[in-house]
This record gives sequence, C-alpha cells and structure tokens, in this order.
Amino acid sequence: MLSYDERAEAEVYIKLCSDFKDVFSSPLPLKAALDKVVLDFPNSVALTDGVQTLTYFQLSNRVLACVEALRQHAVGCGMRVVIRMPNSLEFYMWYHAVHALGAVAVLVPSLLHSKEVARIFAQCSPDFVISDAIDCAELLNGCGLPHVGVLNPFDVVAQTSLEFSWQDSVVRSCDDLAVILYSSGSTGEPRGIMLSSRNILTNALQSYTRMMAVDLYQERFLVALPLAHSFGHMTCLWLPLVSASAVFVVATVTRAALKEAFDIFKPTMFFGVPALYGALCMTRGLRLDSVRLFVSGGDFLPAALGNVFALLYGRYICPGYGLSEASPVVGLNIFPSDSCSESISPLLAGISYKVVPHQSEDASSGELWVKGENIMLGYFSSDGKMGEGLAADGWLPTGDMVCKKSDGSLVMTGRRKDIIIFKGFNIYPQELEVVLLSHPDVQQAMVFAQPHSSMGQIPVACVVGRAGKSVDERDLVEHCKAALASYKIPHKIVVLSEFPLNHLGKIDRRTVKKNLEC
Repeated sequence: MLSYDERAEAEVYIKLCSDFKDVFSSPLPLKAALDKVVLDFPNSVALTDGVQTLTYFQLSNRVLACVEALRQHAVGCGMRVVIRMPNSLEFYMWYHAVHALGAVAVLVPSLLHSKEVARIFAQCSPDFVISDAIDCAELLNGCGLPHVGVLNPFDVVAQTSLEFSWQDSVVRSCDDLAVILYSSGSTGEPRGIMLSSRNILTNALQSYTRMMAVDLYQERFLVALPLAHSFGHMTCLWLPLVSASAVFVVATVTRAALKEAFDIFKPTMFFGVPALYGALCMTRGLRLDSVRLFVSGGDFLPAALGNVFALLYGRYICPGYGLSEASPVVGLNIFPSDSCSESISPLLAGISYKVVPHQSEDASSGELWVKGENIMLGYFSSDGKMGEGLAADGWLPTGDMVCKKSDGSLVMTGRRKDIIIFKGFNIYPQELEVVLLSHPDVQQAMVFAQPHSSMGQIPVACVVGRAGKSVDERDLVEHCKAALASYKIPHKIVVLSEFPLNHLGKIDRRTVKKNLEC
C-alpha cells in the first residue's frame, strides 16, 4: 500500500494556490478560473455527453453566448439567479455564464418536489430563474414573485449566436457570495448554504492536491451525481475544471446508460454515493478497468458494500467525508484497505480540525470541528447576515461524531443529533447499523431513537433484507448481542420491503420515522 506524506501534500497545495493567485485576485474569480483553463488548454476536451463534444475553447464560446442571452434579460451583478435543470452540457454553460456576470448562482436540484422548490423560492426571492420546468412561473406566483423572469436554457442555447466580444464590466471580490446551495437540514426545511468564490476555489484546489497525491492530473470524469448538489457541484464541476480534465455527463442515470458511458468514455475518475455503487454492483458486464480512483461520498459507505464491490471488481472504493458547509470535501482516504475502510482521514491540506468531547467522553472521541478557507460564509438569511452557523472564531461544528485512533486516523461514529441517550448511556446509530449490515441477510439498515417514559430513549432498527432472503428478527437480535454491549441492542426491529429515498438516493430518515410513528 502506498504511504501518505502530509508535508509533501502541503507543499503541493501551496504551489497550486500560487499558480492560481491571479485567479483569486481577479475581478471575477470564478470566470477567471475558466479563462485560465481555456488559455492553457484550449483544445482539450471539456465536456461530452456521447453525442456532442466541446473543447474548453468551444465551451467558453457557448458560455459567452449564454452571457449575452442573460444580459438581454437584464441579469446583472449581485442578482440571485436560480439554476433548476437536470445534468447536461447546458448546465455547465449557464452556470459559468451566471458567474461571468457577477451574479449569484442558486442551485436547486431538478428532482425536488414542487412544494420543496416553492419553499426555496420563498426563502431566497430569486431575481431570475433558468429552468425548463413548466411549473416555475406558477411556483413563483404562489410565492408572491410574479415578476421574476424565467428562461428555458435548452431553447436559448440552440438559438443564440456564438459570436460575442467579452469585456469585463463588473468587480466581485473573492469573498463575495457566489453560490447558494440548498440542504434540507435536520428539520426538513430548506437551508441555504452561502459559498464565496474563495470557498469554492479553495476546496477545488484542495481536492486536486489530493488527486495529485496518487498521480492523477488531467483525467476523465464520469458524471452521474446531481450537479446542483454540493458533492456533485465540487467533484463533477469544479474539480474537473481546475485540473483541466474531460467530463462525460450522464443525463439520465440508469444501469444501461452507465454501462454505455463506461464502455465509450473509459473514465479514469468516478465519484458516487453508496446507492450508486450499489447499482454498479447489480449491473452485469461493466468494464471498470480504466477507472483509477473510485470515491464515495454524500452518505456513510457500508463496509459490506465496499467488500462486495472489491470482490466483484477487484477495486477499493475510497471513502470521502464532507458537508455542504465545507464546500463540501473535508477528508478523503485515498489508500483504503479492509483494516481502515471506515477512516475519513487524512483531511485535505489547509483544513484544521479539533475533536470536541461530548458529555462524559474522553478527549479522543467527540464532535468534529473544522476550519479553513473552504468553510462557508454562513447560512442564507434575507437580511444578508454572514457567519450564521459558525463559531465566533470561524470554526464549523460539523455535527458529526468521530473517534481518533492511536495511529492518528479519524473514524466516523455517527451524527451528534442522532445520538440515542439510553439511561444516560450514549448509543451511536451508525455503530448499530454497521453490525446489522454485517448480517448476510440484511441489505440496508437504519437505527434511530424512540422516546421512552422511563429509559429516556431506546434504539429502534429498521432493515431491508437481501433479495430472496427472509429476515428473522430474533436472529438479528442474537447477531447484535454477539457484537454489542447489552444496552446497545435494538429494543425493536422492523423489517421493511424497501426504504424511501430522497433525491440523492439516501435513506429518507424523517419519512421512515414518521411512517412508524403513524
């Protein structure tokens, strides 16, 4: 196994930041990042969807055409522009066009329910909307925003002339608000995460530095993550850009589409959520030999899934860790093995951390706090306040519980808000889920707290069995007793046919608990 040299990576990161110093200090930093790649690699492939292919020079021309279309709609500096559209080459064009005008890109996943979109519109009060969805005007009217312009991105790109002479006319500081990403948060209400150009570029360069640690430079990315989500926004849009890499966009993620993309494009980089890796495990005939790095993020990667993937394809999935508030990548274990598959370290260069003990825990266990130039400006509020959600000195409490091992590695133990307090004892749901998932008959597992009159809270487990397997609840209890302290054993185990999933393919925990309460 290769070794990790923290000092060497720090030196590479410093040099990379120096190479981009003119980008950070430019009047339009995010536009300047695209311009830098266009200048250095004009004829390199930037985007393809299997039908249309664009070099970086051609992408720049398309972006300028989109800029002209937005100017015709009076879109300008500082305006909040919603981008609500599926993954496509056009997504990249309009996204970069918004930044070229100094406007703020508000990313709204296309798979959200109309009621969820309406809540986002009501909260952020957009000045303009780029979307092909037919319900946008109705949703805007329902929020009391009848005069917001709506543009269909697919119609305009096809009709707009590509001849356009660009002249910088606005100035945006690297620390000004550039992107608002939306996360549901613990209550289910939309929470706008405000990122500056510095946040985004810093995290892109931090991620690229980690790529370079395993000799990855100009690569081929297969994009199957939603670009409007923080994980896809960074790893499938900005990381390929700063590394001048090529991107293959899978518009509709199906097993057949993924198989075709792997065969045609032969990607060298692949980022996915655990559910996506589960789909790869169930797809026959995939040729993954070209991929040099598999990374999982967005949710906890069960060891069982990683082991099945390794058995089928002879490759390890590198577990990544992050959160939208950190732009989002914080850690990436690029040298996973059976013995350290749950480690989220080493953290990326330029990110400091501390472990804050929770209640009676020792100093090696507690909540992870992180700090760095990739940390968000704060949560969006209509009054424009910055810094909400951060500690006074810029530290971000992640809400994630970790344990620092004797070798210095960090291992996730669960979410602070999910901790079950049973008779004064702390129980971490993720620990129980790992044990349940190690049972041969269990495909998916979720553990949560249920209020109890005398014990405070009790652990309740929901599981979905593997295809063709019958899950025996008593057998699962005995399985847990063989690996866990008696107070951690689930008091109730519910077998479901399937879990409801959110638009990212993650278990919709709120819906599961709500259904069981009913």
